[in-house]
Order: sequence, then structure tokens, then C-alpha cells
Amino acid sequence: MRLKKIIGWLLTAKDNLKFWANKRKQFMEEIKLVEQDDFKQKTLVDKKIKSLKQSKGIELKVLTSGILQKADILLVQYVQRQHFSDILKSLGQNQNATKLPRSVQKLDPFLVEGVIRVGVRLDRADLPYDAKHPVLLPKDSCVSSLILRDSHNIVGHMGKNAMLADVRQRFWIIGGGTLAKQLVSKCVVCRRYRVKVKEQKMANLPTDRLTPDEPPFTRVGVDYFGPFMIKRGRSVVKRYGVVFTCLSIRAVHLEVACSLDTDSCINAIRRFIARRGCPKILRSDNGSNLVGCKKELQDELLRWNQQQLHAVCLLKNIQWIFNPPSGSHHGGVWERMIRSVRKVFYGLLQQQVIRLDDEGLQTLFCEVESILNGRPITDISSNPSDLSPLTPNHLLLLLSSAKVSSGIISCKRQLWEKTMETKFSISQIYSGNGGLENIFHYYKRDKNGFILTKTYV
Repeated sequence: MRLKKIIGWLLTAKDNLKFWANKRKQFMEEIKLVEQDDFKQKTLVDKKIKSLKQSKGIELKVLTSGILQKADILLVQYVQRQHFSDILKSLGQNQNATKLPRSVQKLDPFLVEGVIRVGVRLDRADLPYDAKHPVLLPKDSCVSSLILRDSHNIVGHMGKNAMLADVRQRFWIIGGGTLAKQLVSKCVVCRRYRVKVKEQKMANLPTDRLTPDEPPFTRVGVDYFGPFMIKRGRSVVKRYGVVFTCLSIRAVHLEVACSLDTDSCINAIRRFIARRGCPKILRSDNGSNLVGCKKELQDELLRWNQQQLHAVCLLKNIQWIFNPPSGSHHGGVWERMIRSVRKVFYGLLQQQVIRLDDEGLQTLFCEVESILNGRPITDISSNPSDLSPLTPNHLLLLLSSAKVSSGIISCKRQLWEKTMETKFSISQIYSGNGGLENIFHYYKRDKNGFILTKTYV
């Protein structure tokens, strides 16, 4: 665009100079009829030119859209004469199109007003003439690079396709895709915003992740997640999940914790040891680095009695190692497993139409555990002759995966069902021979209000 404006101003200056040259010639011819002295003739002509410039009646040419279009045509003609001289000669003599270069021959070029345009089968399309027959330009010209660079700024530094779509509304650059890629790769703005983020070089894996020939869950990472709202009687209570993951084979064991206190944590660890065996090393987060968890989870974990936990573990020859504060990257192994647990858990939870109780939550945790332990931990081959991928269940159960039954988890009858049964039974007793006094001895209840037995007076 700048080059076109420069040429437009040059054309305007040329026309203005031509105008003043004609005026000077006209004044000189008029003065020669009166004055014979050359010096006086020149002086009189200069005075008339000066007075004409100071007068407001004269209007010189300025930069207009017509001049810019003329500059565009002149610029295109100059570029085509520099690079397509043979093609211009062939098209001007109406020679056979087979003599044209192959890269130009398939474009079916034709000559209009000294400009080579691309001939396509869109003459009947309701499009501008420049879009139906764009001007042909070479790839090696600096004008083509300037046109693509200007289009790159117009489309907001988008890619090759956006640039070519904008440019081909007027111009067809041979090999424009390659040239557009080169310009994008050299664009400072694009390189700044599309550069790959530098990644931290990962350190060596810890010894716990690489120790072979040990039983599963010998080196374990543990963490809490939740809470989950469940139904207990007429109230809604919170339950938490405890994930135990084997650091070597990436197996998962899930437990339900009723609270976040130290005693509940110890009970969850005891249940895990009773079912999976006693680990040698137990790793977990320090409570102060659980920034992403719920506030209540963070507050309760800060109140854990780490000395009591360590004492209990020492009785079972377990070494409990807490990660340093603000070192969440130390626990990436179990944090990633918590993400997988949540994904499977909420996928199965969508199938439940009622709120779960303690028994239903425990059942759902067992199914999530079975699904995660059946996931492949090695690459899946596309060759049918290869063996099946290795899963944690191969090392735990000697099976690839356990069959998990999906569907709605059966829970106790809902409160409204019990209420309707109670109303129906009371109405039957009231209509009997016993009268109202039978109602007060109909149910024998415990201290929590649950029905134990039915007694008649």
C-alpha cells in the first residue's frame, strides 16, 4: 500500500509538472509577440507563473482513488514486464497456450489492457471482475512479498490460508503458499506469540518409583479428596475419599473416611493394611501445601497430629514421609490418580438417580477402584499378534480386568415410601375394633426413631 501511494504521488507530481511546463510554454509564446529581449521574456514569464500560483482559481491535482488505481496498474505492468516478458509476447501474438510454462499454462492466462490475468470458469459468477480474473504475479518479485505482508497485517497475523484468501481477491501469486509460509515464519509478532513455552527439564525418577521385585503397595502414596454428600436418615453428611496408590505399578486402593481427623485417617490406613498388606514407605502431602483443595480439607489437614500418625506407623514398621510445605510437585503421582478417580467416579455417578448412602458410596468406590486397576499401563499395539497390554490387575489378580456391573446402586427405601406405609397402616388400625388406643402401641421404636418391630395391643 505504501509503494502504491508513492507511485501515486509520483504520478501526481508528474501531472503537476506537466501542467506548469505547458503554462510556461504558453506564457512564453504570448510574451515573444511583445518583447524580443530574452532576459525580459524570462522575467515576465516568472512573474506570471508566480502570480498564477498565488491565485486561488488554479487547482492542482492531488492523490485520488483514480490515481491509486492507475499506479496499481502501472506497478503490475512493470513487474510483469520484468518476469513475464516471454508470456506477454506469446499472449500478444495469440500463440498456442501449450508454449507457455506449465505453472502458468494450467491457469489459462489472457491479456487485458496490457495486464496478464488468470482465466477461470467463473465468468457467470456474481463476483467482482478482479476476484473472477485476478492479476498474475511471480513469486520472486518484491511486490508480491509486499502484497502478502500487507495482507498478513490486514487479516490480523493469521496463517497462510487467510492470507491467500485475502490476496486472491485481486492477485494470483504463483507459489503463493510457499511465500506466505516464509513470511509468517519471519514475522516477529507471529514468532513471539506462537513460540513454544520452555519446559523445565524433569529430574530423575525417585527410588520408590523404580524399585523392582517388591509386592504391590510396598511403597505407597496417600492423599484425601472430596467431600461427597450422602444421605444418612433424614440428614445429609459429608464423606471423604482416601486414595492409596502404589508408586511402582500405579495400582489404586480407595477407602471412605467419615471425617478429616487423625483417628479417621488411622482407621483408613488400618483397613488398607488389612486388605493390601503392610507397606514399607508411606508418602503424603503436608497439610499446608493443599492449596487447590477445599478450605475445610486444608484446615483439617493442618490440625492432623503427625506425631500420632508417625507413632502408629512405627508400630507396624512403616516409614511415613511428608512432602515439604509448598512442594506440591512432590505429590504429582497421587494427584494425577485423584484426577482419574474423579473422572471415573462422576461418570458412574451420572447413572444414579437417588442420593447415595454410606453403603452405596462404598460400593461405588470399589467399582471405581476396579476400573482404574484395569487400565493399561503400557502401550497398546496395533499388531494382533502382540500380547495384551499390562494392567495393575495383572499383578494384583492375575487377570486383565475384573467385570464391573454398571447401573443404579440399590439403596434403602426412601423416606416418603415409609411415610406412606405408616399412614396406610394407621388408617387400617383406626378402622378396626381396637379404636384409637391401638395407635399408641402400634410401633415400637428405638431411640433414633427407626422402626424395629410392630406390636399390637
